[in-house]
Amino acid sequence: MSQVLIIGTRGSQLARVQAEYVAATLRQHHPALMVELRIISTKGDRILDVALSAVGDKGLFVKEIEVALLQHEADLAVHSGKDLPSITPSELVIGAFPRRVDPRDALVLPDSFIEPLSPLDDPLSILPRGARVGTSSLRRACQVRAVRPDLELLDVRGNVETRLRKLDSGDYDALILAAAGLTRLGLQQRISLYIPADMLLPAVAQGALALEARADDTTTLERMAVLDDAETRVAVLAERAFLRKLEGGCQVPIAAYGELIPAQDRKGTVLRLRGLVGSLDGTIMLRDELTGAADQAEQLGDHLAERLLDRGAADLVGAIKTNHTGVALPAEQALLHGWRVVVTRSEEQADGLSQLLREHGAEPVAYPTIAFAPPDDTGPLDTALQQLAQGGYDWLVLTSANGVRFVQERLTALGLSLNNEMKLAAVGPTTAAACAELLNRTATTVPDKFVAEALAEALGNLAGQRVLIASADLARPVLEQMLQAAGAEVDRVIAYHTVPASGGVDLPGMLKDGRINAITFTSGSSVTYFIERVGNDLLDQVRQTVIACIGPITAKTAEEANLTPTVVATTSTAEGLVQALVDWQTRRNV
Repeated sequence: MSQVLIIGTRGSQLARVQAEYVAATLRQHHPALMVELRIISTKGDRILDVALSAVGDKGLFVKEIEVALLQHEADLAVHSGKDLPSITPSELVIGAFPRRVDPRDALVLPDSFIEPLSPLDDPLSILPRGARVGTSSLRRACQVRAVRPDLELLDVRGNVETRLRKLDSGDYDALILAAAGLTRLGLQQRISLYIPADMLLPAVAQGALALEARADDTTTLERMAVLDDAETRVAVLAERAFLRKLEGGCQVPIAAYGELIPAQDRKGTVLRLRGLVGSLDGTIMLRDELTGAADQAEQLGDHLAERLLDRGAADLVGAIKTNHTGVALPAEQALLHGWRVVVTRSEEQADGLSQLLREHGAEPVAYPTIAFAPPDDTGPLDTALQQLAQGGYDWLVLTSANGVRFVQERLTALGLSLNNEMKLAAVGPTTAAACAELLNRTATTVPDKFVAEALAEALGNLAGQRVLIASADLARPVLEQMLQAAGAEVDRVIAYHTVPASGGVDLPGMLKDGRINAITFTSGSSVTYFIERVGNDLLDQVRQTVIACIGPITAKTAEEANLTPTVVATTSTAEGLVQALVDWQTRRNV
């Protein structure tokens, strides 16, 4: 019997705490077993420029970890139960549900809030009119709107620590977070008030962990059995069956909570399941509940979902999936209706931009031109990160979310943490969000314009300071040169390689047939590799389309390749690029 077990997990602090709990329990029950963690970056970790509810993909934090299981790169996956899609691959099985912690949501107020609170206070009533409340959950938002339509609900991304920093710095007046996450991180003191389930019904499987393994790996399944909690399993299976029947995802406000309660005759227990489907604006709220035998948990979930479907939930879910904003925009009114827009971003980064294009009526056409790979030799990067962890640098400068991801992966592999005295600079908000999400650090400096020159200007005088730049192999040298001119001692290391990509549609054929309206470029390298892929013979057809660039540097690369940009975004983000296309089309229609 193998004595090594590899646990696949996300890299956030909460995910690691959860995985370490599972690892510790396994070591306790199987003393001869060596348990190792493998950190895996998921799509949800990488999409930082678009609200997750807008992406509309199930399993945002799960798919890559499941692939690792299927490819035998991990033996066991630790998921937050609420992240797990209601249907798992047939080759995998949820082998254990550890004992659930508090499933309720929690109201979190800034650390400057000093008024005394009582556990009996109504969590939503204490908020002043018009208060800014941060939540990334459509489920929470719709239920809050139903009772407090005056509140301003704002999306909030980042790990728990990042969200708390944003709250305490004044970006929000309050947050609504899962009590379980705060508890597992040892942050119970930040919970101002627990929100009763009767007021805010929890997400499916909130507070529960789900341990997944290959269905044919009997050894791992036997080992993890010690973590399975029968009461949690019954409740979560009922909730997941309810979700599965409704065919809901992160785009739809669906909630469910199962619990074992005393039977009416006080002999034993029964399973009570409450469920909810709501409209995004909170004006429609379909609720129901059932009780039944614990050994019929999934049938109970199905039955409760059927009752709500009969009451109109099917139409409600269908309408929301059509347009996640909750406002069904007629297709002919969408400004980019009928457009086919080529997305040249890497496959793993294309989702956010593609979804934004769909929202404006366009059909995104996937044609990745670039991909990313770790350096062939990680030695220079590893040496620099070791010096960074020991306080050898005053600044770490990151110029892309990809750079952040590769730095985080090497730090994890080396068992290193960033030095607390070090300062962090990010070229733009997406990179800064990646720093908060993956490195658990807030960028000290983010320029107003998201280019290297603006970042160098924002850093100012660096006389006598040591700076580490971790960037792509194709990054322009201008940042390094400007920082040296500002007096800094600069080391630049390659964090990742940009390489040509393959796959996607038959773009040459579509160009020849005139079936492409616009082509988007989000970096100079995407322009260069695009031309290599399509070939010079098709550039005349390319020039007949709208060429949209994310910013001036990308536009300059296009111009040097004799592709005159039609549209150049003023804000170098996915939203800025799509908005530039919309504005251009608006001007044409005037």
